Parts: sequence; C-alpha cells; structure tokens
Amino acid sequence: MPNIFWDDIFKLSKKASILEVLSNSPICKDLSRTNLIKISKLVHLRQYSKNEIIFNENESGQCMYIIKSGIVEISKIITSKKIVLTKLDDGSIFGEISLVEDTPRDATAKSIGKTEVLTFFRSDLLKLIDKDPRLSSFILFRLSMILGKRLRYKNIKIK
Repeated sequence: MPNIFWDDIFKLSKKASILEVLSNSPICKDLSRTNLIKISKLVHLRQYSKNEIIFNENESGQCMYIIKSGIVEISKIITSKKIVLTKLDDGSIFGEISLVEDTPRDATAKSIGKTEVLTFFRSDLLKLIDKDPRLSSFILFRLSMILGKRLRYKNIKIK
C-alpha cells in the first residue's frame, strides 16, 4: 500500500514545477493561481531523448508545446535542403497554430538534448471553452497576441 503522505509531497512539488512553467509562459502570463491550476490539469508532461523528433513537417497537428526544460530545434525543408529556423529553450512555446487550426505542421521540431515539454491539446481547449468560457477566452486572446507578433516579425523580415 502506498504511503499517501509521501506521495502527496512528491505530486505537489511536481505540480508546482508545472505551475511555474505555465505562469512564465506567454500564453498563461498573468493568470491567477486558481486558473493556472485549472490549466495544469489539462497539460501533459512529455519527455524526449536527444535528437528525438517531436513532430515532423506535414504531420497532423493536435497540440501546442511549452518547453519545461531543454532545447528544441525547429526546421523546415526548403528546396530539398533542411533549414534550421530557430532553436527554442525553457518557457518557449511552439506548435501553437494547432490549437486553432486543423492543418498539417509547417515545420519539424526535434529535441537537441534531453527535453521535457508540456503539451496542450486542441481537444482540451475545446472542452475548456464549454466549461470555462472566460478562462478559454483569455487563452485564445493570448494566443492571438502571440500569432500576431510572429506574423509582424515575419513581415518585417520579408522587407
């Protein structure tokens, strides 16, 4: 029989770490602790080994990722050549378009070393919209801000 007292201590420290990652992510910034706890119950912690593919370009996208620890390389094949678009680290988000759009991934994400990410699935966001419209509106508003900033940055780079 497990020792409930000790199990709770370890679960709380793990949750606190996830809460900290969420509170520092641009999508959850400024949320109350209560709302962060609600979101923490929706995200899933995943671990990737060195050089493991998180998702491939053209795969169906179902979730967004928040890097808890590690480095993720985002790359794209352009004229049969792999181009590294960026390297992301702790607290960065990627794959966020998949929360609002059911289209294939437009790049490949690969862990550079041992990496932990929080995944937030579109299906969980849709359930949250029904259960807590105010919280989900906040998340969608933050998501639109992030997408807007990325679009403006891309437009500046084109000039």
